[in-house]
Amino acid sequence: MTTPIDNNETEKEQPTSPDAPYNVSPPWTRTTKVIVSVFGLVFLALFVWRFSNILFLLIVAGLLTYLLQPIITRLDRNTPLNRLVTIFVVYLGMAVVIVIALIALGVAAFDQIRNLIIQIPSLILNMTEQFSEFTVAEEPIIIGPLVIIPGTIPWDTIGQQALALVNPAVSNATQMITSLAGQTVSVVINIFFIFVLSIYFAIEAPRISGHLSKYTTPAGYQYDAERLLRKIKFTWDSFWRGQAILAIIIFFADWLGLTILGVDNALALGIIGGLMEFIPTIGALISTVTAVIVAFFQTDVPWGLTNFQFALVVLIFMIVVQQIENNILVPKIVGDSLKVHPIIILLGVLIGGSIAGIIGAMLAAPIIATLLILLSYIWNKLNDLPPFPEKRNEAAKEKKRPWYRRLRDRFSH
Repeated sequence: MTTPIDNNETEKEQPTSPDAPYNVSPPWTRTTKVIVSVFGLVFLALFVWRFSNILFLLIVAGLLTYLLQPIITRLDRNTPLNRLVTIFVVYLGMAVVIVIALIALGVAAFDQIRNLIIQIPSLILNMTEQFSEFTVAEEPIIIGPLVIIPGTIPWDTIGQQALALVNPAVSNATQMITSLAGQTVSVVINIFFIFVLSIYFAIEAPRISGHLSKYTTPAGYQYDAERLLRKIKFTWDSFWRGQAILAIIIFFADWLGLTILGVDNALALGIIGGLMEFIPTIGALISTVTAVIVAFFQTDVPWGLTNFQFALVVLIFMIVVQQIENNILVPKIVGDSLKVHPIIILLGVLIGGSIAGIIGAMLAAPIIATLLILLSYIWNKLNDLPPFPEKRNEAAKEKKRPWYRRLRDRFSH
């Protein structure tokens, strides 16, 4: 009498040989794994390059889901509404907020930015007139063998040449703004698809941990995967929460400050300053230069100042705002969550902007921080080192951190 053998035991005990049963799959060799991995990476790169437009919508939808997920989770836990109803309520509220914001700020900002672009030719003429008046009575400038007499410089000709260069750009910019305003249908369709994709992402979000556990548990990497996800989530949460708070503060600071100083288009400059907060390092420089240029070319200068003096006052104001942000607000709000050197962030912003435009520049900092986390893990595993060596010092770091930051992090998770 033969004892029946369990199928699982049979599969485990069967050798991998030419005479093995057909249902036994031999393991891949290292060469096969490398070839499959390389071809997979090449295919992924080609897919990203070919369908970059669709990928852009997916990225924006994923970001929207990520930003709204904490609100959905808290409402789901603290209200009698189920998750589907909660998602519908949150996204409906988000749509209402976007519509109100477009109505309240969109028209005013559009008019101010359009007026700013249209005024560029007259501002250039005003600048050349001021230079010509300023240099009439000036002494000759001697630089080695070169002698420059300011009064003989053809400022009118220079102004006309500058206008010849600027006028096409101004015309194109005005047409671009008008065409953007006229492409409402295309924008609405893209926003609709982003919302639909984001809603599907939000519905599937609770199942992500289950899928992760399914694929990592058999290989014994469940703890590593959960730990990496926590570190990456903390990095992205800290970045977006901090940048959103800073953007709101800088928007109001620039708007109110420039309005008090009497700078034209203060609302548009405030919006630019707030949006530029999402572009690390370069964003603050762009907003400062824009405000100084507007002040320098302004026709009706307040306070009895010259254009140069007025631009200098605006420059000092913008520098003071940036210093307060960098030395007081950033350490309190953002802290050292990214742990990335500013030079690396600057290079990442330039590379991200060249690859994916404004979205690439905005996402450069958290993506670099995420890559550094993954590279650190891979390096430690390749060298047989502990994958998370900082775990031993977490308790000590927690004690050293200020009480208000510890309290903030407890409530934010």
